[in-house]
Amino acid sequence: MPPKDLVAYKKELQAKHGDLITDEDVISSCLYPNVFDDFVHFRVQYGPVWELDTRTFFAGPIIGREMHVSDILYYAVRGRPLMTWGQRKY
Repeated sequence: MPPKDLVAYKKELQAKHGDLITDEDVISSCLYPNVFDDFVHFRVQYGPVWELDTRTFFAGPIIGREMHVSDILYYAVRGRPLMTWGQRKY
């Protein structure tokens, strides 16, 4: 891999994907640029899915059960979008 100015590259990524780019994101993008771009688009579209447990991520929420994601309480009802019962805490 040729040498790369990581500070300048981080600024490029921030211009392309927003200001929430970390140093780990810069390295990930250097190693796997297409995969990283796909990951960022996935993260924007679906939110903080890394906070879901494995079962919920792969199979979806259990109907009639509450679940907590990013300090927000959700309730799953059949045939409807997830209902939010809490507020995100910043």
